[in-house]
Amino acid sequence: MKPAKKITIICLALFLCMSVFCIIPTTAKAATSGDFSYNVLSDGTAEITSVSYGATQVSIPGYLDGHKVTSIGKGAFGYRTSLTSVTVPANVTSIGESAFSGCSKLSSITISKGLTAIGSSAFSGCSSLSSITLPSSVTSIGACAFSGCSSLSRITIPKSVTTIGTQIFEKCAGLGYIEVDVDNPYFDSRNNCNAVIDSRTNSLIIGCKNSFIPQGVTNIGNYAFAYCSGPQSITIPNSVTNIGNYAFAYCSGLQSITIPNSVTNIGNGALMQCSGLKTVTIPDSVVNIGSNAFNGCSGLSSIKIPDGVTSIGHSAFQSCSGLKSAELPSGLSSLEGRVFANCSNLRSISIPKNVSIQISFVSWRVRPAGFRLF
Repeated sequence: MKPAKKITIICLALFLCMSVFCIIPTTAKAATSGDFSYNVLSDGTAEITSVSYGATQVSIPGYLDGHKVTSIGKGAFGYRTSLTSVTVPANVTSIGESAFSGCSKLSSITISKGLTAIGSSAFSGCSSLSSITLPSSVTSIGACAFSGCSSLSRITIPKSVTTIGTQIFEKCAGLGYIEVDVDNPYFDSRNNCNAVIDSRTNSLIIGCKNSFIPQGVTNIGNYAFAYCSGPQSITIPNSVTNIGNYAFAYCSGLQSITIPNSVTNIGNGALMQCSGLKTVTIPDSVVNIGSNAFNGCSGLSSIKIPDGVTSIGHSAFQSCSGLKSAELPSGLSSLEGRVFANCSNLRSISIPKNVSIQISFVSWRVRPAGFRLF
């Protein structure tokens, strides 16, 4: 083999070897110190990944083996059912997804200023947590961050928060007071409404058992009141045009709701499984009723859908077991399947002549005796 060709081959081989090493990702170095397991990140800081299952009162150290602790990783303290209190130092800037999820005995947590991000489901299922103070350094709160914190009674959203996920207080049965710092430029709780409103869009995105919807709100956000068992009646002001998906789903204590003649859309699952709801008047302004909108509203006995409604989604009134009669609108152009499925007491449906129907829209496991279409 000629020397020049041999040198070329050697150089090419070296280049390929170097390329392989360059694309191998740098992995965090795992280590243990006392009750804590942690990873050393690329910047030399530490992320806590686990703590002893027997831990009860934990003060997270600022440093582990000389590495500054800056984050609490995904599920790091998850389901430590002996844990009762935690202190988070100022070094920590992020609490990861499900970091304290399922810590059912956690009743006290102290968070120093420095924290900026609370991950999704970070404290979900911390059913003994009755209070928490969020420092003014927090900028983002992930979806379902405090879901299932049934003992939580009040919360203040600091002025620094710019991003809030959906369902952050879902299934917080004890939550009665929500306040947003008056200096927050993105969110507000105007008129002491005990809710969180996105000031940029006038959308109410989070409610609780003592909330009311103030005039000026135009949209009730997805899941805004979902699983909120407290309110028995809700009045929606005439500034609202849209009720979002699952906005009042599973509000089992809700008995009445006033929908104004400004609402054009009732979203998917908007009042799903509101089993205590006895009456509802759908105004003439409504054009669309989403899929599963009233699914499982077993307390409803009759429903009249106004002529302005052109579309009724799949399973919109499914399993409304108390429903005895229904009247469909003349302007209906779209009627999806199983709209009245499993409405075991439904005896009559009034259908205008111009409306064509799918056979499945009134499907039951057992057809009610005496049922008729007219």
